[in-house]
Amino acid sequence: MYSENRITINAPMPLIFAASANIEDWPRILPHYRYVRPRHWPDGCAVYAMSAWRNFWPVNWTSTQEVIPPDQPSGPLVRYKHVKGVTQGMDVEWSFTPTNAGILVRISHDFHPGWPLLGGWPAQLVVGRLFVENIADKTLHGIKRYVERGN
Repeated sequence: MYSENRITINAPMPLIFAASANIEDWPRILPHYRYVRPRHWPDGCAVYAMSAWRNFWPVNWTSTQEVIPPDQPSGPLVRYKHVKGVTQGMDVEWSFTPTNAGILVRISHDFHPGWPLLGGWPAQLVVGRLFVENIADKTLHGIKRYVERGN
């Protein structure tokens, strides 16, 4: 399953990137996020237990996070690898592209579950459309509102 959410935000790149990468702030600035909690991981990488509301259902997962700042040759990017939960194995990448209309923020999700009976279209529908795309869309719109207000 591959899906992509995108939005154009009219704010400075540093502000957009900071709001997108500082996920511990998300429960404060994004009403659909229940919590983002740092976790210890043996190899020292950034790992977070995360939870968001999908309408009335709480959705929980654990992700690693890699932040590549705008001043790095391959930046700006924020990458996640879901390591626990129903989306285990999902790769997520946030990219930031300047355009004439503002900064195009794109979230791509690449997920190929190893579920023999529930892979394919059930995973695309249930995990992709009902959970991932919905939460990602709310996240992008929430960050847009937050940074365009001048926070």
